Amino acid sequence: SAVAYVGQQSKANIRGGIMAHSYSSLGIQNMLLNGKEVGEIDVIAAMAGHFGTPVIMLSGDQAAANELKEIVPGAELAVVKEGLGRYACISLSADSARALIRETARRSVAKIGAVQPYVVKGPVTLQVEYTTRNSLPVGAELRTGAEVLDDRTIRFRGKDILEAWTLYRSR
Repeated sequence: SAVAYVGQQSKANIRGGIMAHSYSSLGIQNMLLNGKEVGEIDVIAAMAGHFGTPVIMLSGDQAAANELKEIVPGAELAVVKEGLGRYACISLSADSARALIRETARRSVAKIGAVQPYVVKGPVTLQVEYTTRNSLPVGAELRTGAEVLDDRTIRFRGKDILEAWTLYRSR
């Protein structure tokens, strides 16, 4: 078993990331995992790593590839576009992108068992800062495990990534 990201974007607030966001482009400003700014790439890799499953591949823009390479240097990367701005990029043709993704996927599958899972050691703190249009609702502090830091920021602590993420996702 392994994880492969196809068509992945980088986390929020990354210069050169095409439509960069962390789970919700309109709702979430920042996510921090043990104090490190993260997005879907880190969180999904950490969740997979919790279960001993490695990330072997990513296709997407250069910013997303850089993000994965930082935490899983052995993963195969298919960079199909380079960001010039939030909504502007230099992109491979569709045929070239498909060919690159196919070849990268082939190489990545051969690495199953060689690429180590990305494991975030516990305890884990997950902090989410929402955008100004998504202030926390009244009573947010009543959620199990929630620590409200300000009008837009909430924190959850868990013995591991699974517990912290489960607390965050439960309502």
